[in-house]
Amino acid sequence: MKVKGIIQSAMSAIIVAMLMFGCSSEKQVKSKKDLSLPLNITIYLDLSDRLVRDLTPSQRERDLAIVEHFTKLFQDSCQSTGILKSKHRLKVLFYPAPENTEINTLASALVIDMKNLPAKDKRVELQKMPSVFKNSLAQIL
Repeated sequence: MKVKGIIQSAMSAIIVAMLMFGCSSEKQVKSKKDLSLPLNITIYLDLSDRLVRDLTPSQRERDLAIVEHFTKLFQDSCQSTGILKSKHRLKVLFYPAPENTEINTLASALVIDMKNLPAKDKRVELQKMPSVFKNSLAQIL
């Protein structure tokens, strides 16, 4: 009788343990799904009425630093999800929209959409993205 009670207790403990660990792994799967959602980052730079005052760092330097931060975040996220599987998107927009065609050409380079890039170009575009964004913004701002 004692052996039967011990076996039943052990079976009950195993079932309870399976239920507890089973529930916690579901939560982990859900959180992994949430992390795999594609990023869609849009940065708006307001070029109207730029303040002309002594700021340290200057407004231009601040804008460049903000965009640099988000490009780094974008790159890290693409690499963590897998570059080939990545469907992330990052773009920089300006207000008011530039009327100069040269600036519009530079601004059009400030968009990267991993979903629409061919697989062979994704890694190359991701690697050159920080320098393209920095150089284009340096000329625009």
